[in-house]
Amino acid sequence: MPVKKSMKELLSNKLITASVSMADVIGPYDTPEAMNEWNWVEEHKFYANVNNSVSQGIWGYMINVELALDLVHHHIPEKILPVLKAAHKEGITFILFYHAKT
Repeated sequence: MPVKKSMKELLSNKLITASVSMADVIGPYDTPEAMNEWNWVEEHKFYANVNNSVSQGIWGYMINVELALDLVHHHIPEKILPVLKAAHKEGITFILFYHAKT
């Protein structure tokens, strides 16, 4: 029989997230698909929200910071690595990298 937990116990595992505009990380770009950084984020995402019905769509990929930094055998793009390291230092669990299509 499962042990019933209180709501406080169920919600005690807090996660800290940050949202980061990819343009702030890599600078201006026209086509996300052509950017190495976007390709890496898409490949290593924990969660994706893309091509939704908001305007022309919003790209959003959630990255697990600790797992991404553990991927030493995968090349982390040089513009993304400092963001992951700073997030890890700040205790951030997930980063939502986003791009709003205009």
